[in-house]
Order: sequence, then structure tokens, then C-alpha cells
Amino acid sequence: MSENEIPIQLTFDDKLVLEGVLDRVMAPLIAEDIKSRLPIDAFTARNGDEIRIAVKIGRGNMKPTKNVKRGQMAYLPLGDAFTSQKWSHLVR
Repeated sequence: MSENEIPIQLTFDDKLVLEGVLDRVMAPLIAEDIKSRLPIDAFTARNGDEIRIAVKIGRGNMKPTKNVKRGQMAYLPLGDAFTSQKWSHLVR
């Protein structure tokens, strides 16, 4: 793991644990804001194939991208949340 990656764990209802990294290269200020708030106990919503996790950091788009691959999450400034349409099959 490089110095630009911050390891994180997402736990859903104490049952499902997903591990990943925050990438400082793509959004250093967003990554640092999230790191400073860990652990985050947040509201999680599922709507069809989409999962949203409220993070409440209030940041705008730093380096917007539409290239989110399977297993990755993105920060949505409008909803101030992580979102993924790629993980919903894991959370029931």
C-alpha cells in the first residue's frame, strides 16, 4: 500500500465488513477530512442497486470523475455521502 492510500473498513449491522482504501491522489482534502472523522457511525440507505453512506464532510468536487469501477465508491458532494452501485448485491 502506498503513502497515498488510507486503509478503511465499512461495517454494516456488525455483519458484513468491507475493506478498502481512501485515495489521496484523486481527492486529498476529501480523504483527509474523512480520515479525521474516523470512525464514522453513519446512516446508510439502499435504493435499488445503489448504496449511500452519509459522511457529513461538506466538500465540493475536487477532481470529478465518472470512472468508478466495480468495488469502488465515490463521494457525492450533493448528498454529502459515499455512494456505490457496485456493492448493493453484498448488503441485503
